[in-house]
Amino acid sequence: MGRRIRSREGFVVDEESGEVTDDFIVDSLDEAGSIDEPSQRGFCVDEEAVERIISQLMPGIVEILTAYLKKRLCEASLEEIESVLNRLWSSYGASIFRDVLEKRLSSYMSVDESRVYDVAGLAGLAIFRCLRNAGLNKDVIAEYIYRAVYGGEIEDDNYRVAVELFNSIKIAGRRALIRWVSKPLDRSIDVSLASIALGARVRSIGRLLYITTKIQGLGIQITPSKIDISSRLTESKKVNEVLSYLSRKLGVELSKPIPLIATIVIKLPFTVNLNVLATHESGDHQGTRVKIERDRYTLLVYPNTLNIYTRLNGVLGKIDTIIVEALPQICTYINL
Repeated sequence: MGRRIRSREGFVVDEESGEVTDDFIVDSLDEAGSIDEPSQRGFCVDEEAVERIISQLMPGIVEILTAYLKKRLCEASLEEIESVLNRLWSSYGASIFRDVLEKRLSSYMSVDESRVYDVAGLAGLAIFRCLRNAGLNKDVIAEYIYRAVYGGEIEDDNYRVAVELFNSIKIAGRRALIRWVSKPLDRSIDVSLASIALGARVRSIGRLLYITTKIQGLGIQITPSKIDISSRLTESKKVNEVLSYLSRKLGVELSKPIPLIATIVIKLPFTVNLNVLATHESGDHQGTRVKIERDRYTLLVYPNTLNIYTRLNGVLGKIDTIIVEALPQICTYINL
């Protein structure tokens, strides 16, 4: 592990590999206490229209999904779909939408991609598209992925790359860094009292008062309007435990935590040509990395590490689909 530095996005990263080693929430706050939350624009302009549409659509989830996905309901975007479904049906809506996303991806699959997907899921699909972009034969890649899942050795350097990438993607998904948000339901949080209860110093950004602390190893930030928690994906149960503790300690009823932002770090078993990548993908070359911004995510590409930053808006399943979208982009510019 090399020297740790603070990235422009507010994360502490290893200078050489780009791996995120910690998550700082404070740096992303504006004076109002917002962490770039998505706009809460309603899907219609007046309340009567909303009620009428809801009454028409409630009889069936399929009809609702169809209306949204075809942009028939007030030109809803995919981001709005995620947010609305999560509010309507909580984890059920998120699960439904994840299935819809996977089917949406599968509708663009070739026959070979479909076979790989059946064997290794979205991780296998990401690897297949990545190595295809790198110039490998599709039948050879499919055999690599099959062996990676079911076992068996092939004396081939590219096979080892495929196996390492498969394992790296699975680890990256499980260890994705999640930023959760919970809000007080009955009244604002008294930050001064919270600082006493938790033994933390009150800080300020402009007019905003906040405190930061750690509970059960998780980074916590508390403002009057919300609580931010940083955890690994595998620590979601701990997030609920921490919020239950904070609710009792602060005397405030808190909402269910919503996953807002994910940081996904993929170790790459190959080297990315940053100069060529920046030229052909309209990337911003920033010293030892290239920054690529897309509508649904931001990539920070280091020679041997890929950092993906994406909005979840309540849908944890989006992590896997974003990897499928993002990873193959850089694989045209790798050296095997």
